[in-house]
Amino acid sequence: MWHINNEYACHMSECYSDYPLQAFRKWLLNRYEHIDELNERWGTNFWSQRYNSFEEITFSGNTPDEANHLIIINHNEAN
Repeated sequence: MWHINNEYACHMSECYSDYPLQAFRKWLLNRYEHIDELNERWGTNFWSQRYNSFEEITFSGNTPDEANHLIIINHNEAN
């Protein structure tokens, strides 16, 4: 039998609900001041991951893999 939800979110203590996401976006705005600065520092042009606003930044969900590792790094710094 295949157990498809075995250890779901195992090793993940972060919360990805709306409230922490809004707080994270605010923290990013305070840190980078402008979305262009965030894009420059995160290197988003390289993989065509450029953001047009802080509202576009989302968490990928409960997974230890992330398209841009700086999202995780900054999220950890913000907490």
